[in-house]
Amino acid sequence: MRRLITGVACVGVLLLAACGNSSQSGSSSHDAATTTPTATAAASPTTDLAANTSQVCDAVKQLNTDYPAKFTTLFNQILQLAAQGADEASGQKYVDQMNALTKEWANSLQSEAARASNPELQKTVNSLAAEVTKLESGDASMNDMNNTVQSGNANLAKVCS
Repeated sequence: MRRLITGVACVGVLLLAACGNSSQSGSSSHDAATTTPTATAAASPTTDLAANTSQVCDAVKQLNTDYPAKFTTLFNQILQLAAQGADEASGQKYVDQMNALTKEWANSLQSEAARASNPELQKTVNSLAAEVTKLESGDASMNDMNNTVQSGNANLAKVCS
């Protein structure tokens, strides 16, 4: 039970940090993923790079908004179980779902990194994906998780501004 509550607390810190530093772009992940720049004969590589960077940044920001919302739903279910005095095994299905979401989130970030034309953005998003993957290991402390999310969002803001 103690491990379940510790896990819940760790996820809570992750969620608060991710939600507190994400900016909403006003577009859905579907919009960001399906919007493509129109190529014209006069389009310059700089314009294409800027458009691609904007699209990838918007998509990553949306991922960093959507996944914490999904975690919040699971987090609330785990809290309900813990409040009812459930044992660790009862919450394991939610922990497994959180682990699956972590993998999905990291894979989505890696897909966006692959789509990025800007090498600095590609490196930043791949780094964020690697840090998200580490959160699944269970070895990270609450401080480690908070610092990972904080620094990932700060690094993304530098590249996407």
